[in-house]
Amino acid sequence: PGATPKGLLIEEARTNLVDDSEDFTSSQFNSSKVTITADSSIAPDGTNTASEVVPNTDTASHLIRWDDSVVSGTTYTSSVFVKQASGDANIRLFFNTVNGAFAFSAANFDLSAGTVNNLSCDSASIEDYGNGWFRCSITEAATASVTGRIQINVTDSTGENNYAGDGTTGVFIWGWQIEEGSFPTSYIQTTGSTAT
Repeated sequence: PGATPKGLLIEEARTNLVDDSEDFTSSQFNSSKVTITADSSIAPDGTNTASEVVPNTDTASHLIRWDDSVVSGTTYTSSVFVKQASGDANIRLFFNTVNGAFAFSAANFDLSAGTVNNLSCDSASIEDYGNGWFRCSITEAATASVTGRIQINVTDSTGENNYAGDGTTGVFIWGWQIEEGSFPTSYIQTTGSTAT
């Protein structure tokens, strides 16, 4: 059976503020307490471009972060495609309070159940893309015009953010999009610079 037509998709113009949306080893990102292996799984678009992110054995937060300018009063949405790799790791999407850019804003995503627990952000959603992949997103307004920090944290099976990994249990990630707006639009691939 083929796809069911649902009519035209009409969206406002948006810009993906992430420079390298599929290369998590890019210098744009900073990572902590994780090993990132590029091109380690088939992504939702059918290419072998998903990265595996595996927490190390330190008791800590295990994360990849984007640090860049944000504007006070502007609403941002962060979205990423995620799939469990080996084991039952999950993720937390997180607007960090560093520099006063955002109030604490986060949501935990259960990749086994396909559910989201909104801890404090303006909104959060999870969409099933099939084959174990989910698109997870959170939205929050900036509270200062400074360098903001937006993160993807790998959590354990219970959603615990600060824990010791086993060095093998992780997630596949692909297609990180950070955009100005109150909801995620269709994925915009970037390869070295922002794209609209």
